[in-house]
Amino acid sequence: MAGVINVVVRPLVNAATPYLVDPMVRQFKYLFMLSNNVKAMTDAMVELRAKRESIEQDIQIAEREGQTRRPEVANWLEKVDSFDQREVTAIEQEYYQRTNCIAMPSLNIVSNYKLGRRAFKKKEDMVELLDKAVKFDVVAKKLPPGPARELATPSIMVSNENSNLETICQYLKENTAGIIGIWGMGGVGKTTLLKSINNEFYRSKDGMFDHVIWVVVSQDYNDQKIQSDIATNLGLTSTNADANAIHDFLKRKSFLLLLDDLWSELDLEKIGVPHPKMHHDQDKHKSMVVFTTRSENVCGDMEANKTIKMECLTPDAAWCLFKAKAGEELIASDNLIQQHAKAICHAPNPKR
Repeated sequence: MAGVINVVVRPLVNAATPYLVDPMVRQFKYLFMLSNNVKAMTDAMVELRAKRESIEQDIQIAEREGQTRRPEVANWLEKVDSFDQREVTAIEQEYYQRTNCIAMPSLNIVSNYKLGRRAFKKKEDMVELLDKAVKFDVVAKKLPPGPARELATPSIMVSNENSNLETICQYLKENTAGIIGIWGMGGVGKTTLLKSINNEFYRSKDGMFDHVIWVVVSQDYNDQKIQSDIATNLGLTSTNADANAIHDFLKRKSFLLLLDDLWSELDLEKIGVPHPKMHHDQDKHKSMVVFTTRSENVCGDMEANKTIKMECLTPDAAWCLFKAKAGEELIASDNLIQQHAKAICHAPNPKR
């Protein structure tokens, strides 16, 4: 019989004890450890506030370095902010009101039990939040760049810039050109037009390109600098800024490469860019390039499928732009200013 008890009954008793004894002990703690429960709750509240402030400071430092708070950290902060601190204050106030002059809790057993239980539960909720915060080794991380970043452009675009923007975007969206060259003398708005193309696809929601890459080439460029700029746009590490790494990444993506201020032919494949081509609508990966240059010959050297010549503004367009920038009220305020403005723009007398 003793053997049966040891084999069968004792394991059942041992297994059931935590489920029977622990709840009973907890109930006694609610009643007879009221002061400890309230103090533990208050201490947990102080610790939780300090932890929240510390994490928020770490996030602010990380965000200044271009990092973004991790989703689990953001969720934790929301839970802390939504935590009802007013109930903690109410429990504290009720406890101190019910403590008599000799620092002993009220002898009302039922109310002491209920208050102790509320304090214990609140403390446990805060301890759970603090335990989660301990697991936050990193509160923020550097996210890969998005498909494009918005570039600053003048608030006013003249009519020929808008027309060229529409034409080039149509070429790209209709897959009628793999390489597009924008050429013209310096100062006619080639860079502004290229930035506007970038921003057009930055704002676009159709997801035509996985990446829109902006690179300034300039006259004294070198391949390493261009590769580094491309890698930065793509979110690749500096160790992956060589031609092979760039090519391996881009061949699995749809991309638009925008090259500003090209002075001579650039070997795209040498820097790791898959050769652009005209595509069909069903093609999964599209590779396209638009560049600016002062020389029409560079357009030929780059084998551009389409070219856009940027002309100087007509006198009327220059006059309209000047008025928009300087302000018509200022120009009209003095005849001498108006005469010089017209001379600069080569504009005829405005019609009255």
